[in-house]
Amino acid sequence: MTSYIKATYRRACHLGWAPPPTNDVQRAIWEKIKADKERGPTKPITIPPPNAKK
Repeated sequence: MTSYIKATYRRACHLGWAPPPTNDVQRAIWEKIKADKERGPTKPITIPPPNAKK
C-alpha cells in the first residue's frame, strides 16, 4: 500500500517533492520557490555573545 497526498504544485515545490515543471505556469512557480529558498530567511536568528567576566 502507498499513501496518497493531494497538494497544489506550489505546496509540493515548497516541500521539495514536486516533479520538474512541464509548462510555463509550473515553471514560473518553480523559479519563484527556488529564488525564495536561495534568498534565505528575512529575519535570521541572532545569537548574542556571552557576557564577559567583570
